Amino acid sequence: MDEPINSEFPPGLKNKHEVLYMELKRKYFYLVSNTKLKKGRLRTFIATLTQLIEWEAIKDNIYEDSAHIDAFREALDQSEKIMFQTDLDSKLEEIRRIWQTEHKKKVIETQGLGIYENKYNTNTKKFYGETDKGPTVISLFSGAMGLDLGFIESGYRILVANDIDKVCLYTASKNIPEVKFINEDINKISIDFLMKEAGIAPGEVDLLIGGPPCQPFSPAGKRAGLNDPRASPLIYFIRAISGLRPRAFVMEEVPGILSSRIKHFPYYDKYKRDPSPEERRGSAFKVVMDMLHSTGYNIAYRVLNAADYGAPQIRERVIFIGLRDRMPSFPKPTHSGYGKRDLQPWNTLWEAVRDLRHTHDLSLSQKNKQYMGFIPPGGNWVDLPDIVAREAMGGAYNSEGGRMGFFRRLAWDEPSPTLVTSPIQKGTYLIHPELDRPLSIAEYKRLQGFPDDWVIAGNISDQYRLIGNAVPLYLSKAIAKHIKNLLDG
Repeated sequence: MDEPINSEFPPGLKNKHEVLYMELKRKYFYLVSNTKLKKGRLRTFIATLTQLIEWEAIKDNIYEDSAHIDAFREALDQSEKIMFQTDLDSKLEEIRRIWQTEHKKKVIETQGLGIYENKYNTNTKKFYGETDKGPTVISLFSGAMGLDLGFIESGYRILVANDIDKVCLYTASKNIPEVKFINEDINKISIDFLMKEAGIAPGEVDLLIGGPPCQPFSPAGKRAGLNDPRASPLIYFIRAISGLRPRAFVMEEVPGILSSRIKHFPYYDKYKRDPSPEERRGSAFKVVMDMLHSTGYNIAYRVLNAADYGAPQIRERVIFIGLRDRMPSFPKPTHSGYGKRDLQPWNTLWEAVRDLRHTHDLSLSQKNKQYMGFIPPGGNWVDLPDIVAREAMGGAYNSEGGRMGFFRRLAWDEPSPTLVTSPIQKGTYLIHPELDRPLSIAEYKRLQGFPDDWVIAGNISDQYRLIGNAVPLYLSKAIAKHIKNLLDG
């Protein structure tokens, strides 16, 4: 730990405690990445021990950031001592029992309690119209405008935005009413109408951006690929590239597009026959790439993790970049979750939301609160006593794979998992590290990078959905700045 630390720090890291926290994160990610123990159990051990030590400090009326940082340091030191031991499970069981007792007290003591002042995410909303000389953009499938806002804050001008959802229209009008917003089904909008509303001719706009709805390629869907009528937004986006002839385009999709099939291949058929060409993994993606290449653009794609660009959230998305006159490239990562000295360590949930008041937007059922009382930070359903786990999991208890999100409690000193459209879906819980409630709307906005004063319209369900589907601003700003450099040559 005697190498010089990276001189660039995230916003808010100003004092010696926070500089220390940065180095502790680096050490943590290195330990977890290189341990021969069970990674999940080690993560839970460190997170639980950190919280127990911090709670002891809070009993002494210590509420400052240093209480958590000192607790994290001590937990890491103790974890290093057991790295070569084989009794991690027994040690975890010991501190888990202590945590359960202390947690029952904390549920009563901290209801609605906010420890920190809101001082790290000031109102930084960039109102459209601050510049009239930046590169121009047409935005399709704009959603909560996470992708758009990253470009706006990087000096671009949105000429026209579009989404079929009225809640998206209301969101845009409350935040950036200067942007012309077309609230209509994309299939009813001609390319000529888009250009008329934007006041441009073919080839005059600098950039086309958008994330065509991804249900046909999502693991949660039926994976019907391009035969699904919901794939038509993707096809429209490719038509828009050809019709608008922007200098560049950026398209965002879920990683499932890479393996999507043109036709669904039933799981049990794999034991009976080989898939046809249209049933093979990636067959739909090949068609997508053929259509994209037919536009005449130089195209590149890559799976990017928002955490690698400063987001306090693990979120992978496929980013497609197309340029008319040169080969595209991608922004270099600025952060790492593997303890690399030349990159900053990933930003964490604690850094993002530690100063927020404990808002309460969704509640767990009383039964699920009882289940969560067994589960320490960083843990999930495997921390339940077996008889309770069978009751809580139901039919999922005997299934295989894909169960890490069941009754999941987050850890402070890691990035959040990928935000979903509801934090209380049974298989994708996003429960607060200390309190028996899901993440709030305010916490969702922080993890996606939205400013605190960015208004998300609609009811609670709409707000979670819009924020959960958005592109993190950390990633969109990195892409926007990189594209600007490419356009400038």
